[in-house]
Amino acid sequence: MQTASKTGSLWLRRVVWGFGALLLLWLAAWLLVPPLLKQQIEQSASEQLGRKVTVGQIDFKPWTLELTLHDLAIATQDGTAAQFQFKRLYANAEMESLLRLAPVVQTLTLEAPQVRLTHFGAGRYDVDDLIARFSKPAAKPDSEPSRFALFNLTVVGGSFDFDDRPVAKKHLLRELWSPRASGSRACLAAASASLPSAPRYRE
Repeated sequence: MQTASKTGSLWLRRVVWGFGALLLLWLAAWLLVPPLLKQQIEQSASEQLGRKVTVGQIDFKPWTLELTLHDLAIATQDGTAAQFQFKRLYANAEMESLLRLAPVVQTLTLEAPQVRLTHFGAGRYDVDDLIARFSKPAAKPDSEPSRFALFNLTVVGGSFDFDDRPVAKKHLLRELWSPRASGSRACLAAASASLPSAPRYRE
């Protein structure tokens, strides 16, 4: 009886210590991942794009693998405005991601994406530097494509501004995706979202 009691007490302590270690790991991830990821995104993306990239805030829940990015913006080449920005990007990953060592995203929601494009004339646009940057062949191409799975994609709102300077006209599209628009099931980099029949257009 005494031996059984000691064995049970030992297992109880192991469970308590294991649960405590898990809580500490969750707490560390909850506190450290957002600022580290924010710094990494801003620094790495800015270097890759040659544009200033800013992120307002990042929230991470390690116990459910939910990640939310707020107010990401990619500046125009002259830095006076945002070429692309969104209000919120929410990703809900599955625990299966840890087993497969690859992202398995159950839900991805993008809110209020905004794109601005300026035509200077003579076939020149304010994104020519990005096109030239990504048209260059990679120094060392990947041996195999990245592996990930995405099952549900939702885009809410969205706008597109086109400034056609040679003719002094601006074309504005608003509410590109309705609040009820939702994507179909997708896997391995294939995803889609439904466009409403009549987005609002203004000149």
